[in-house]
Amino acid sequence: MTTLPFETLSASWGVASGIAVSLLGLYALKGRRTRPKGALAFGLFALLWGIQIAAINASSLNAFAPFAEHLFLIALVALFPLPYFLTEFAASQTKERGRRLGWRFARAGTAALALTSAGLFLLRPSLLFEGTMFLHGLYYPVWGPGFYALVSIPFFVFLGLALVTLRASHLESPSVRTRRWSGLLLVGLGIYTGYTAGNHVLVYSETAWELGAGSDWHVMGYLIVFALLSTLVVILGADAVRRWNKAYAPSDRKLEGWIALGLLVPFAAGLGEEALFLAGVPDFQTVGAWRLLGVGVITYGLARRRLFDLPQRSRRWGAKAAGAAVALAVGGTMFGVGSILTENTAFSFFIGGVMALGTVYPAVDRSKRLLGVSGRNPVEASEELYEQKIETYRAAVEDAMARDAFESDQAFLEGLRESFGISREEARIIRYFARNATVSRGANGSTLAYDKLRLLDEGAGRTWLARDRSRDRLVLLKEPLDPWHREPALLEATREAAKTASNIRHKNVVEIEQILEEDGHPILVTPHITGETLTDELRRTGVLEPSRALKIIFDTAQGLHAIHAAGLVHGNLRPEHILLTPDGRAIISDLGLAPSKDNSGTRVFTNQAEVNGYQAPEAPLGSQDPAVDVYALAAILHACLYGSPPGEGTVQATVNVPPKLQSVLEKGLHKDPSARYQDAHAFHTALERLITDEPPTIETSPT
Repeated sequence: MTTLPFETLSASWGVASGIAVSLLGLYALKGRRTRPKGALAFGLFALLWGIQIAAINASSLNAFAPFAEHLFLIALVALFPLPYFLTEFAASQTKERGRRLGWRFARAGTAALALTSAGLFLLRPSLLFEGTMFLHGLYYPVWGPGFYALVSIPFFVFLGLALVTLRASHLESPSVRTRRWSGLLLVGLGIYTGYTAGNHVLVYSETAWELGAGSDWHVMGYLIVFALLSTLVVILGADAVRRWNKAYAPSDRKLEGWIALGLLVPFAAGLGEEALFLAGVPDFQTVGAWRLLGVGVITYGLARRRLFDLPQRSRRWGAKAAGAAVALAVGGTMFGVGSILTENTAFSFFIGGVMALGTVYPAVDRSKRLLGVSGRNPVEASEELYEQKIETYRAAVEDAMARDAFESDQAFLEGLRESFGISREEARIIRYFARNATVSRGANGSTLAYDKLRLLDEGAGRTWLARDRSRDRLVLLKEPLDPWHREPALLEATREAAKTASNIRHKNVVEIEQILEEDGHPILVTPHITGETLTDELRRTGVLEPSRALKIIFDTAQGLHAIHAAGLVHGNLRPEHILLTPDGRAIISDLGLAPSKDNSGTRVFTNQAEVNGYQAPEAPLGSQDPAVDVYALAAILHACLYGSPPGEGTVQATVNVPPKLQSVLEKGLHKDPSARYQDAHAFHTALERLITDEPPTIETSPT
């Protein structure tokens, strides 16, 4: 097969745009618990959609011609769940989060379509895909009769439904911030929908005219769907123009203008391209650019929602994504050029890869300029002023809440709100977040205020990075999760363990400065220590020199000895719980929610570790013997020397481990607790002997 030059370039661009769409989908999946509503559904939608786009375009390239039929099958399977994910995304943006009966039926219907399509594909694939045909130097898929009704037409129907939903969600947004976010999602979806509607309504109008009305049911079905989509785009675009003309607030006027442009400009472009083609001008499809731009805008909007307090960070990510997309387009173009010049596929891949890598940096740099990103943390003057007003008002609200003077400060807060131009809806949202982000009372009754800035970790308890507003410094807040709140005996055991841990004062243990009470459960306040964790160092270096590993474990053993002397067992010691300070110390963190016993003698793990390579064999059975921590510390030493804890794909050490150190390690890892070092003091003593034997290579912290 010899593909024409222009068709080769077009297919190459299509493959590149499909890869870029999938990468944007992967980025939308980032965040886990911090993902905004709908990001999971949209991320999966974009990921599969990008795979479908890349597969169906690759079938037109000479290098992939032998696999054309397989690529069409991949593209077909990737299409099955797209209507469901699109519906899930749209439902998540409604005020009721898709809980209404109509949305439940829509989700159930699209899920049934996906399962039916998958079943037919396995049982009677000819109903969806009949094979391929070779025409004008290209392979084309021959879809079966079920493809249109079960896969393709539902996709465009629910595209229109998602557009209507996002518009309604935007109009119902209670604040400027949420309107900005919903407006971005609407613009992104409108870009692709507008172009597709304008382009395809002419395609199927002309096809239906040539075939005669009613002669091909799926052509008429597409014509009806795209006529409705076109009407919808024009109506929503006209409504945005009308609201733009009547808007009084500059921010609303600007946003409505962008919505109108995002709908009507791509629609006009789609109409114009197809009209030129019908007039005899060679076909030049720009659908890949509109599709990529639309997915990029939605992904940026989701990132902006997740990082609403760091808009510049999301702008920088947007610039990186845009630059990467441009680099992929350049690489795809050069791959196409290479395919035209030579039949050597390896050369085409090489030239495409080199050009893509070579254009990443300048493309990202240019994207940063276009998005207003310059320097490490630039902020536009208007946005900076807006953020300062919001943060000032929020600080005033939190201060009033911390002093239990919210009602008496109402006159002051209302005057501040009006002078800053903050709407009542925004003020309600700020009060909501302030109420959930302020810890206001200490156990001794003194009035304190800690602003929760960021969730750092969540296991059996939560760890927050917080601001101590009384001394204007950063601290960590550690709180148990809800199950502990509902069990009085466990809650009291946790409280007693925390009180015991707060009495530990040792240079190798993070100090518990205070125990607060919030809604009846304890919250521990510890200092925020600058430095990295042992996990960070191991991730960077792989393994450590024995002298370095011994120094870290020796410090940790000293801290663990202090914990055991207080009658506690850490129970969850891992590399991420060992902090390495700039002055060379190793400090044990995550203490205070340590295991203890309730009144019935039941084992309590408020820091219960998952079963992993750092957990002693007897730990899952509820053992609270100090030897449990000894095993964990020895497993950490094993990870430092060999690259992983015992039993987790151990790699050959790249350094020579002294025999004496190896002997200490093996005893610490003994599966029988009675044959192990019985506590941290015994383990520390064994390590100290090694240090005494080799003073030139081991540097210890002063006692």
